[in-house]
Amino acid sequence: MDSASESDPHSRAAASSERPLMRAVEYDRYGPPGVLQVRHVKRPQPKPGDVLVQVDASSVNPIDTVVRAGELRLITGKLFPKRIGIDFAGQVVAIEPGTSEFEVGDRVWGVMPLSVERGVGQGSAAICHRLDDPSFS
Repeated sequence: MDSASESDPHSRAAASSERPLMRAVEYDRYGPPGVLQVRHVKRPQPKPGDVLVQVDASSVNPIDTVVRAGELRLITGKLFPKRIGIDFAGQVVAIEPGTSEFEVGDRVWGVMPLSVERGVGQGSAAICHRLDDPSFS
């Protein structure tokens, strides 16, 4: 924050009420890999029953490249930006009320849903599983 903003109480209040940022790979138009950009975007706000996962690794799958290239534009539409990355692995960093399956610190993996309007990997909903779940051994 610059010194002018620091002396303005309204700027401080606005800055402190904003959600923290995270990195995401997004694109603003269909095309080749060159349309991808790493950006800082607002971190999702978990709702009751949700967990917030700090992602350590994500993958790019064939569906990411098909959507990015515009081959499914009749389904995914013209709403941009879109993101890539379906699969992820990370650690639970926050739990909202109504969540009993996970604890802060749990190592998890998950799959982001395909959103008709936004493409894949929107960072707001996922199916999540604990890495130590014996049913996945």
